[in-house]
Amino acid sequence: MVAPGDRRIRSYILAFFAAAALAVVIRHILVLETGRYYWTLGDWLINYEGGFVRRGLTGTLTFLIADPTGISIIAVAGTSQIALFLAVGGLALWNFSRIAWTGPVLMMLFSPVFLLMPSYYMHMSMSKELFGYLALGLMAASAPSGKTWPLWLGIAVFAAAGLAHEVNAFLAPAALAFI
Repeated sequence: MVAPGDRRIRSYILAFFAAAALAVVIRHILVLETGRYYWTLGDWLINYEGGFVRRGLTGTLTFLIADPTGISIIAVAGTSQIALFLAVGGLALWNFSRIAWTGPVLMMLFSPVFLLMPSYYMHMSMSKELFGYLALGLMAASAPSGKTWPLWLGIAVFAAAGLAHEVNAFLAPAALAFI
């Protein structure tokens, strides 16, 4: 078991995840510049211009920023994707840093379907499902601290997550557990 106070081991593990996140960000920037995997970006550009459609929130926000500022929609959407990915990863690691790292906790932390997923399947690093995970991370952050603002922010993000991608609705049971 890696206790919360064992700083050296935790520092190595956190440095590993920071390096992995940096690699994912660099790879995503290269993908945006080359135009490969256009559907990863295209899903973020679905918007409400033609009426209310599922998954339209991110595209609407992207165009609300890009149009008046003249910034490329690729730059706005790509920056949003990277910011969301880093926010979820950082929040997950922060939440993990406050608990004892037992075998099962370390197995989950290093699982290829958790924080390391983008290393195995690059599209998952920038999926809109991350909004749901951000909401759950915020709700989890409120649990041991007793502060209510992360819980309420998580609830707000969760409500918006359903407008970003309908799959986030499947996280509702987990969100209800925190509430």
